[in-house]
Amino acid sequence: MKKLFFVLAMSSLAVVVVDAAEQDTVNRCAAIISQFQQMPERAIPRDVLRRAKGLAIMSVVKAGFIFSAKGGQGVVIARTPRGWSGPSFIATGGGGWAFRLVPR
Repeated sequence: MKKLFFVLAMSSLAVVVVDAAEQDTVNRCAAIISQFQQMPERAIPRDVLRRAKGLAIMSVVKAGFIFSAKGGQGVVIARTPRGWSGPSFIATGGGGWAFRLVPR
């Protein structure tokens, strides 16, 4: 019985942590959209938003010197007949390398 209680307690704690991480991702993506809309030269045109079937909002970090890596996460929302859908969470990542010889 103690093992069952322990497993249930740990799994519920994991669900709470995942919910917090997902909410942080949604909040970060909402901030990205707000920041873009506040910059007149980079604002998303209203006509584009009106016609959009969906939006993908991501934050990506890239770094490299000989070896490179990138990774990010975000959300995708779709326009439905009843309005915007709930967020679906996405992630991306990658890596690479390059060796360049400079001719003399």
